[in-house]
Amino acid sequence: PIAYPAEVGVLTPAQLDDIAARQVGRLTTLAGAAERVVDKQPANALRLGLIAQVKPQLPQIRIPTLILQPRRDSVVDPRGAEFIRQRLGSERKPLIWFDHSEHNLLLDLEREICFARIWEFLQESSALPVMSDPQTTV
Repeated sequence: PIAYPAEVGVLTPAQLDDIAARQVGRLTTLAGAAERVVDKQPANALRLGLIAQVKPQLPQIRIPTLILQPRRDSVVDPRGAEFIRQRLGSERKPLIWFDHSEHNLLLDLEREICFARIWEFLQESSALPVMSDPQTTV
């Protein structure tokens, strides 16, 4: 696997581009499915750039924010959820951990629990009109 620097948020856009270019170079030397992976590299570079832009803005986010994070996430470091929660400007920022799911939480074993927690959060935040059944069409 290709590792990203621990503190991507402190990198400049030029450094992010350089990382993406080096990764594409490495991946093109791989046999087999390299072209499928290489096709995703521009999107990965954009994600790194987005992370770098969002990190300093976290204290300015003041609306209630729900953070859902699987402990077994193999795509992102689960500690990032706590990093985000600590830096959010919102007073209401619950972090809910899931012990039996992977990165695609909404498709994994605990998806129904996840949906229920999202529904509860939205109702408590007054973001949606209160309804007795989340299956109700609005």
